[in-house]
Amino acid sequence: MNQAAELIGTARADIGMSTGELAREVGLPVGMIEAYEDGSAAPTRYLLTAVLTAARLRPAIALAVLAAGSERRQHIGSSPTSA
Repeated sequence: MNQAAELIGTARADIGMSTGELAREVGLPVGMIEAYEDGSAAPTRYLLTAVLTAARLRPAIALAVLAAGSERRQHIGSSPTSA
């Protein structure tokens, strides 16, 4: 899953908003919000900003998603150690 997808889904869930409610708030079809959340479509920067604003993204969520992505990249890039 990409960071935009994680940000959108996590921010929306954080405030208890359904995909339908978020779609109405932004003026997009529900299927587009679902595609953004599952990573099958990528929003433009403009649309990502609009969606995250409508989902009332809290800075703590953005930091957690970015930190999780950084940890995954470090784990993927590390080589196994032998014991």
